[in-house]
Amino acid sequence: MNPQIPVEQVVRDPISSLNAAATRAARVREPHALYGAERANSDGEDFGDPAALAALQAEVQLHAGESYSGGPILSGRVRGCEHAGCFARRHPRDGGAHP
Repeated sequence: MNPQIPVEQVVRDPISSLNAAATRAARVREPHALYGAERANSDGEDFGDPAALAALQAEVQLHAGESYSGGPILSGRVRGCEHAGCFARRHPRDGGAHP
């Protein structure tokens, strides 16, 4: 036995340890209560449900051929990439390199 570790710490009451762990876990919010009383968290998608995943994939495929762009909006105006540090990121399947 290590003389630097008190006996009380080595031989703890397992029920007390479980009760202490349960109180700590109660402070962790469930996903639906993530934001507390401020607002409810969305349910989100269930990627473990094959039917829900198939429906989501079908919806994505409907828009796969469309083109989208994005950028900063400052003071209500869309800004382009006039800054040296701004560059377009394209997916490799579209002829671009990984960022």
